Amino acid sequence: MRIVKKTLPGFIFLAIGVALIMGLFFNISFSEIWHSLLRFDAFEFSILLVITFVAIFIGIWRGKFILKSQGQDIGFWKLFFVGTAGVAFSYLTPFVYVGGEGVKGYLLNKQFKVPWPKATVYLALDKLFEITASFFIIFAGMIAFVYRLGFSELTRSMLTVISSIGITFAFLSMFYLVLFKKRRVFTGILKILKLNKTKTGKTLIKAESDILNFFNPHSGYMWKAWFLSLLRQLFQILRHILIFFYLGRGLHFSAPLMSLSGLYLGYSVPIPGALGVQEAFQSILFAVFGWGVGEGLAVSLILRGIDIFVVGIGVMILFKYGIRFMTRTAKYLLDNLKNGDDNNGNL
Repeated sequence: MRIVKKTLPGFIFLAIGVALIMGLFFNISFSEIWHSLLRFDAFEFSILLVITFVAIFIGIWRGKFILKSQGQDIGFWKLFFVGTAGVAFSYLTPFVYVGGEGVKGYLLNKQFKVPWPKATVYLALDKLFEITASFFIIFAGMIAFVYRLGFSELTRSMLTVISSIGITFAFLSMFYLVLFKKRRVFTGILKILKLNKTKTGKTLIKAESDILNFFNPHSGYMWKAWFLSLLRQLFQILRHILIFFYLGRGLHFSAPLMSLSGLYLGYSVPIPGALGVQEAFQSILFAVFGWGVGEGLAVSLILRGIDIFVVGIGVMILFKYGIRFMTRTAKYLLDNLKNGDDNNGNL
């Protein structure tokens, strides 16, 4: 019963997403959506898939450099297995950006014998680079959106989103300032809580030390990780440029940039797969450009089709490596939930 209570919010968020997407479908002409989708043929969709996987491979290569900096040399395809497995799990959780990190860490530790402290550092650094690079796109897309629409035309909800992005940018800047100054903030918090002498506390302090050491201006690993993160975003933008081109809208840069920014913003909303939210963002964007909300929804469906294809690959890889890994992972997560319930009951 307590497990149901813990998973209930996820189902509620999913229901909200379904309601959003159904509302869009009922208010937009289906023929308009279908006409836009028919502009894409199998060859063009294949090109979009190839670009998507190039971006994924770049992310995997970045992960290899991070693990290598921690003295862990994992094969490319093994890390690809871990990454796609994480994507498959995270896409079904309300938090797409971080939902699969526990699964990735578990597989690294149990399947490929990476010590938990090293796996933790890898997960933290890889996600930090990914979120930072994605936020650069969101910030650039916001500037392009305000310039395109005009500040006087912004609604209150738009101003709220823009203000939130600005506040996040300020916090992110402060975070990196602390990071490069080698301030051990997390260690200080653990000392205040008197957890620095515990086994978990010592592990986390060591992980913080490894993360701070990684951000060294003289470290080749750090610069390679930054380069690959930005290169990955360039391929993501290229994919969106081609989507607009295939729709017959010509070659643009600012519009695809805003589209990718909307995609990332959608993933930050706690709804599984950003269902409904992603569609709403793309529809609003196309309405602003005067291209019709139907085309925006069609773009979202194309992107979702690519996402589902990647998630499907992740699930198939899990089956290829053995159903027992899926069973063991599910059991591990369920045990954690049960243990959490037991601990809460004992408090």
